[in-house]
Amino acid sequence: MKKLLLILLCLPMIGFGQIFSNEYLDGTGIDVHQTNDDGYIVLGQGINEWILIKTNQNGDTLWSKKYYNGNAKSILETLDGGYIISYTSIAGYVSLIKTDSNGQIMWQKSYNRGLMGGIIENTDSSLIIAYTENLITPYGYDNINYIMLSKTNSYGDTLWTSILMSYTNGWGGHISDLHKTFDQGYILSGGENPPYSIYTGWNGGALFIKTNSLGNKEWERQIYGGGGGGLTVGQDHQYINSVQQSNDSGYVFCGVASDNIFSNNGQCMSKIDFSNYGKLDSQGFILWQKHLVPISLSNSYGSCRSIYKTFDGNYIIGSYYLTGQQGDVFGLTEIDNDGNVLCHKQLDLMPALKVAGTAVKQVADSAYIVTGYNKVNGSIILIKSYCSSSANSTINVFEDVSNKELLKVTDLLGRETKGTKNEVLFYIYDDGTVEKR
Repeated sequence: MKKLLLILLCLPMIGFGQIFSNEYLDGTGIDVHQTNDDGYIVLGQGINEWILIKTNQNGDTLWSKKYYNGNAKSILETLDGGYIISYTSIAGYVSLIKTDSNGQIMWQKSYNRGLMGGIIENTDSSLIIAYTENLITPYGYDNINYIMLSKTNSYGDTLWTSILMSYTNGWGGHISDLHKTFDQGYILSGGENPPYSIYTGWNGGALFIKTNSLGNKEWERQIYGGGGGGLTVGQDHQYINSVQQSNDSGYVFCGVASDNIFSNNGQCMSKIDFSNYGKLDSQGFILWQKHLVPISLSNSYGSCRSIYKTFDGNYIIGSYYLTGQQGDVFGLTEIDNDGNVLCHKQLDLMPALKVAGTAVKQVADSAYIVTGYNKVNGSIILIKSYCSSSANSTINVFEDVSNKELLKVTDLLGRETKGTKNEVLFYIYDDGTVEKR
């Protein structure tokens, strides 16, 4: 059962709104952080190169540097005042570069062949990295896929590595985000995909993995949709781009949920993506899910690119919306712990900002900093703004009401079972959804 909530946000913009909007070198803004001097460090992506831009508190450039090493993922300011950049090299290896406070390279490391997923620094300056490892067969294509978690010392030397998931026979898993939890463990988010078929379409599921402080897996959760159609579903395919632990030890996430579009002969022609967000309890079981569609952008579809916990325990969501009528729009949506919309703002940039990566953060004065790129001239952009609602910033919230009933539990072979310890089980509900536990 689905419920449509119409949120009308028409608050006055007295003393609020956009603070600055600056443009820099050609490329796409991937990640941004406020630095200890109240300025900003921006990680950008060019063609087979990534870019560091250091600014003051007004977004004015202090220095910038280019590094010809592949595809950037994220940046951290380290405890010593330098920076750690995670990326995937041109050769396809998960890699790190450590720089000083002026962007000069101090060391660089490459690990396994795969895709970088996320990185955090511990209080002892050690590093935790999450990534996907891909093994190449003698035939030149990938047929084994691992999700990995590794710990290194402050120089990038590996201390331990944990294999969290493995996939074969065309299945694959991917990690998009990594955070430390209150119990000193780690939460990873991303997605997994079965082999694609034109008769099944995109039918991958959301993936969450919780580990302890030593990288041992405590639980994994997958969320697969049951299909359907229309704006109120968006459940054929899900992928999680970002996750945050809530103050009540649950997990609030955002990403993309998709509906497949099939032709009359049963072949999948395309899909429609929706900005999706939701919450898990402390053990990873779904509490609620919702989808965002701006009312002023008819026939739009989009993707939530990042979610960030604010100082007051709420969350700011950054979503990219595509529409054929009014160009592309980037929106800021503030929600509370139950997913209720407190504020929604479409950034006034035409054509709009496209955001890649985890690129929306709250800064010291409670404003929000956003990076992405300007589609007019292809330049990296940095915007500082409050989420002040205006009359044209109205939004539809499509909520999945959780009144489904469990039909049966099956094992990997499809046999009904009551389950045993350490056995993979599938919980099948009357609305068509399936949970893998």
